[in-house]
Amino acid sequence: MNPNLGHILFQTAVTLGTRVSPHLAGVPYAAGDVATSGLLMILAAQHAEKAASVLVWENRALRDLLGRTAEVTRDPARAAALAGAADGTDTDLGLTPLAMANARLRGLVIPLHAEVELREDPAARSLDHEILSLLREGAHRRRLVVPSAA
Repeated sequence: MNPNLGHILFQTAVTLGTRVSPHLAGVPYAAGDVATSGLLMILAAQHAEKAASVLVWENRALRDLLGRTAEVTRDPARAAALAGAADGTDTDLGLTPLAMANARLRGLVIPLHAEVELREDPAARSLDHEILSLLREGAHRRRLVVPSAA
């Protein structure tokens, strides 16, 4: 059997809600803890199912953006860093290495975005909108759904 983390977390949350929680009716604080833990497990299960694919997509999109925008910045050192980051690839698909690469890439995008936000030239305005679109798409892909109580 190959355990699936999302499935394990979801089934554990269901067990907490259906088998453990009913026995805690007279202990409201403990019942609240169990309900909160179950909800967090459901959210973690959703995250586990898509975290790697979201990070791979976003890292690729950030590298593509950085590679095309090195000439837009007015800071030569930043231009070199942007061009260098664009050449990278994700060879280790573990969540920690992917998240570390994502943090490095975002660390390059943030000062670039701060720069272009203050400029009015067409290339800067276009890049500002492209960065915001990329960040919006990344947030959408990370979206977790809180289940409604039925």
